[in-house]
Amino acid sequence: MNRIRSLIANLSFFVCCLLAFLLIFEGSFATPAWLQVLGRMHPLLLHFPIAVLILYAVWVIVGKKPTSEAAPEQLQPDDLLLVGYFTAALSALMGLLLSKEGGYSADSLFWHKWAGASTAFVALAWFTFRKRWNSHAILSKAIPGGMVILITLAGHQGANITHGENFVLAPVTPKMDPKSVPFEEAIVFDHLVQPILEEKCMSCHNSRKAKGELVMESAETLRAGGKNGLLWDSLNYEASLLLERIHLPESTEEHMPPEGKTQLTDEEKDILEAWIQAGAPFESLVAETATNGPLYEIALSKFSENTSRAYAFEPAEQKVVESLNSFYRIVTPVAANSPALAVTFLSQEAFRGEQLKELSSIAGQVVEISLNKMPLKDEDLAYLSSFENLEVLQVNFTDISDEGISNLKGLSHLKELAVSGTAVSPEGITQLKGLESLKKVFIWNTSIDKTDIPGLLDDFPAVSFESGFDDEGTIIQLSAPVIASTNAFFSDPISVEVKHYLNGVTLRYTLDGSEPDSVDSQAYKENITLEENATVTVRAFKDGWIGSQAVSKTFLRSAIVPLEVSLLTAPNPKYKAKLDQSLFDRVKGTNIHTDGSWLGYQGEPMDVLVKLDGKPKKSVTLSTLNNTGGWIMPPASVEIWYGNDPKSLKLWKRERVQQPTKNLPVGPAFYTYELPEGSYSYLKLQIMPVAKLPAWHDAKGNPGWVFVDEILLN
Repeated sequence: MNRIRSLIANLSFFVCCLLAFLLIFEGSFATPAWLQVLGRMHPLLLHFPIAVLILYAVWVIVGKKPTSEAAPEQLQPDDLLLVGYFTAALSALMGLLLSKEGGYSADSLFWHKWAGASTAFVALAWFTFRKRWNSHAILSKAIPGGMVILITLAGHQGANITHGENFVLAPVTPKMDPKSVPFEEAIVFDHLVQPILEEKCMSCHNSRKAKGELVMESAETLRAGGKNGLLWDSLNYEASLLLERIHLPESTEEHMPPEGKTQLTDEEKDILEAWIQAGAPFESLVAETATNGPLYEIALSKFSENTSRAYAFEPAEQKVVESLNSFYRIVTPVAANSPALAVTFLSQEAFRGEQLKELSSIAGQVVEISLNKMPLKDEDLAYLSSFENLEVLQVNFTDISDEGISNLKGLSHLKELAVSGTAVSPEGITQLKGLESLKKVFIWNTSIDKTDIPGLLDDFPAVSFESGFDDEGTIIQLSAPVIASTNAFFSDPISVEVKHYLNGVTLRYTLDGSEPDSVDSQAYKENITLEENATVTVRAFKDGWIGSQAVSKTFLRSAIVPLEVSLLTAPNPKYKAKLDQSLFDRVKGTNIHTDGSWLGYQGEPMDVLVKLDGKPKKSVTLSTLNNTGGWIMPPASVEIWYGNDPKSLKLWKRERVQQPTKNLPVGPAFYTYELPEGSYSYLKLQIMPVAKLPAWHDAKGNPGWVFVDEILLN
């Protein structure tokens, strides 16, 4: 037993000497990969010396002085101190190695590092001089008391680094309940987004412990991003790094929050995605977001206690409300248990002015109507005269003019009117002078300019006129146009619609994926008709503005539906879509691989057997997903087999797919292959995932994924 004690004591002394040496020359050495593994064991060991040393200290302070009356071969009281001394020295050494990986606040790390190292050095001195100190009346109490204080300081700083500031007292620290904020004053970031980041993200991404060099404590640090780049892409929100990480499988290393930590709920993911989709605003009010948008819908439930203001009228019959809901119109309560209703029109193609008249049975309960971008005419607004309790009316980007505004003079409860993108003039707004309840009017992109606003304020001193950004003397870039057509796959010729919500913009496009210019590219006048595969790329141009970014969308023809489809190998159970039914449904999956549209394979090929009608075929196209940061790579190879007997097919071609040399943007990827001539009844495709991620990848050596959502035959 004495030999073991001597061995542990000598080993402990060696570790303390090594620790002191590395602290002196800390700036002169780097940690190799194998030592990083040892450093990352610091969190596993650090609790052991804390418990042992505090136990020994309490024993010394309140109990009997340790003696060595036991036989040498038996465990002795001082063995407890020896174990604490050894584990404290080893834990401090591991912590020093871990700190070399970076990503920690210099201030917090300084105090934690030196408190931990001091604990090891004091334990060394305590063990060496234990007999002399334990026999001294003052030192026998002061040394263990000081050790407890030192351990507490080191532990507190470590908790701040690991879990964030005020981790221990956070449960009893008063916090502002978001529901205590009135709905009209709620800010999207402050009251919806930031609470999620504080609870689920900031323990690892704070100024004290910036994992991945990412700090999430303020708008500035969020915009700055981290070691892996910016958190969101304002031009392609689906490719945003933040969304990619939260949607990765929980078992992957890059998934956030890490496995073992409290995960985001579906609602929290929806909030973050909707916030980024809206441009990641930091100052916008919830009430200013689109009433039919996800942020508004989520906020209604979160702030329901504040939104359900009292109304004097009785609720409409539930059966009547249900009968008025359709694919082009949604009627919903503005808040839980409220009799007030909001109406949103969704389909331009289906809209008719008479549909407002259909709402007459609930006209007394409707307080909000959204008619944005509908083909609304001036005469249609006459139907609103019976909506006596209407408070919010949105008619942005419609065909109304001053004549239509005159129909609103009787809406005595109207508080908010949005007429952006219309032909309304100052004279039209002046017709509403008698509406004392009016508080806000949105007039962006109308004939009302900033010189008209002072005159309007004379007539409406209590009204806020929102005219948008004042661009005088500033050349700014146009926002990107919108390719409105949603489905990327078609069988019969289709018309592709392109939109831009700024008047006077010229749209130019190409069909081969090249970037349009402002001179030679085809000008968009009406819908683009497509009969074959094409990549529609569009830019917006206007005098005095910088041309917009190009937006592209690939449209692929799928002219043939097979007689039968069989998956010979099963996809991963987490990503099985509707199995073989989804491969020929002509519905494109989103850029999020967890949306239920994708078949995912890892470690084994995707084998698909397709039964045909025997007629000649020209080509086959695979629709796949690229998300290299999430381990979703292009296929390693594609094999095509054909014949009339599924048990004896002939190999037509085997093609290796070129692999990327760096991370690709998240998005679709299509691979088209010519098919053999002649007639045959069966076609088999084998899509092989990457066996090992390449050397440049953060997760090199791990098996890659391949995701497929559609197969197109022509």
